[in-house]
Amino acid sequence: MKHRFISALAVSLAAFVYAPSVHADFDKGLAAYQQKDYATALAEFKTAAEQHEAKSQSALGFMYANGQGVARDDKEAAAWYRKAADQGFASAQASLANFYFMGRGVARDVSQAVVLARKAADQGDSWGQNLLGVLYEQGQGVSQDAREAVQWYRKAADQGNTRAQNNLGLAYSNGRGVPKDDREAASWFRKAADAGLEDAQANLAGMYLNGTGVPQSRAEAINWYRKAAEQNYFQAMMQLGRLHERGKEYADALAWYRQAADQNYPPALNRLGEMHEEGLGVQQDHRLAVELYRKATDLGDMEAQFSLGRMYLDGKGVAQSDQDAFNLYHQGAMRGYALAQNMLGWMHDQGRGVKKDALQAVQWYRKAADQGLARAQANLADSYFLGTGVPQDDREAANWYRKAAEQGHAQAQNDLGFMYGEGRGVLQNHSEAVTWYRKAAAQGSAMAQYNLGVNYANGQGVPQDATEAERWYRLAAEQGHINAQNNLGVMYENGNGVAQNPVIAYALFNLAAAGGNSKAPNNRARVAEQLSPKQLEEAQAVSSAWRVNTPLPTKTATWKQPTSKPAVQSKPKAEPRAAAPAEPQVSSTDCRPKTASLTCRSACTNGNCVVTYANGCRMRAQVSPKFNPLNSQWEYPSPSC
Repeated sequence: MKHRFISALAVSLAAFVYAPSVHADFDKGLAAYQQKDYATALAEFKTAAEQHEAKSQSALGFMYANGQGVARDDKEAAAWYRKAADQGFASAQASLANFYFMGRGVARDVSQAVVLARKAADQGDSWGQNLLGVLYEQGQGVSQDAREAVQWYRKAADQGNTRAQNNLGLAYSNGRGVPKDDREAASWFRKAADAGLEDAQANLAGMYLNGTGVPQSRAEAINWYRKAAEQNYFQAMMQLGRLHERGKEYADALAWYRQAADQNYPPALNRLGEMHEEGLGVQQDHRLAVELYRKATDLGDMEAQFSLGRMYLDGKGVAQSDQDAFNLYHQGAMRGYALAQNMLGWMHDQGRGVKKDALQAVQWYRKAADQGLARAQANLADSYFLGTGVPQDDREAANWYRKAAEQGHAQAQNDLGFMYGEGRGVLQNHSEAVTWYRKAAAQGSAMAQYNLGVNYANGQGVPQDATEAERWYRLAAEQGHINAQNNLGVMYENGNGVAQNPVIAYALFNLAAAGGNSKAPNNRARVAEQLSPKQLEEAQAVSSAWRVNTPLPTKTATWKQPTSKPAVQSKPKAEPRAAAPAEPQVSSTDCRPKTASLTCRSACTNGNCVVTYANGCRMRAQVSPKFNPLNSQWEYPSPSC
């Protein structure tokens, strides 16, 4: 606003003829103002203004609007602007237009703002031109027209109006009303930034940070953010804090957050609260975190209010209270905050702080989901999938899973993969299932990694590949997924996709069994029979020492893979030879009874058998050995009657 004031006072309008004394009063007022002697400036401007000098009336309006030399009074400012505007003074018309647009000192009236801004713009006033551009860009009081907005911005920008230069930079940056051009955007931001406009300095810093329109440079980004921050631009302080925090320069980050927080900037108070809650760069202090969240909440910050609700829910820094958490979430939800709406749905779903009510849960999930919140969309999908609060509907479930999945929500991506794999709510498509499992697995979802392992193991949607199956099972197993641990144990037991190692197999079965996998105890018992006391001791020690999110072993000390055996499957070197039959003098012809049902008993030695039937007939039978993958041994099946 200071730029507008000085440019207005410097204007000389030949259309008005002033008495010498009136003009002298204005000049004295301007000189005093430039010396920051606001009391003298106010008195001189008032003397001239009461003699109907438009420039002084406009200057007086500005001083009332900004509380310089007098208490701020928007109504009084509007009254003086109107007196000057009625005389056709362009700067006053632009200022009064801005008051109507903002609803300052007058009832908000965008139609009146358009009329006054156009009058000022047509006289060449850059502030009127810039405001007219804003009105066209937003479609307020006029039909929305980005191209028309750009034309007015350009007229003002060419006169050196920094706000218009910044707005023109934004138009080029976003491709609104002009083709997108980052270099042109950076050029206009720089003009305004060099002139000291803090918004433009922050915008130019963002261009350097992202390397758009200018070469990427963290140093230049920090330089321009600092210039804006030094003008008390809170958003720039926050950006500086985030930049330093990203570089783990916590002391610098905290300094910038504190500078903004000391001036009661709610986002800075909230971020300071988060850092104290997490112990990030400072000693963890939940009570101080609560204090900061509460202060920001009292200033109307919904993000801090949500965080304060979480502290009550978890009992961190305050006495645990579901009711207080519910009340805070309810306040945020009623203000339309999607995160609070989703959390309120969860509390109704779980019966925390309120009576359990699936119908209410769905209503709040839907409000947040309609705002595009992915986690609420996933929760709503779960409700349709399970039929809680709504009729069970796989199609609706798949629809909401997709909305969340397309926003990158890992759980929804996995669940959508499941829907495709099972053909629920969508046509069954294992390839599509794998696509979504892979997206979720890449984000670290243990369930998706396990599912991807199953698909590779079974060759569903991908070529069957034991090595790939082992890789995905391992990633899930290392996160503590018990089914993945069990399946990986089977692979080590049989040497499928990995070198056979029953010690590791036992350790994996032991972990899976401890986690509650129903198949793991039997698998563990079977493998234990193959282990020596030392091997069993090592296997149990491995499973006892392992911790979630640490690597699982690939080698052990007490088990050495036999070099003569292949890694994939354990087989004997050669098939055993048949021995002589145990029973002599058996029939060489078929003497089996000619009845519909045959009963017999057999006696075998290494595949050579004598079968004795109920009628006394004894016949020789030869059976071939078969490999049993469960115990890695060749076995002879009993011959059939």
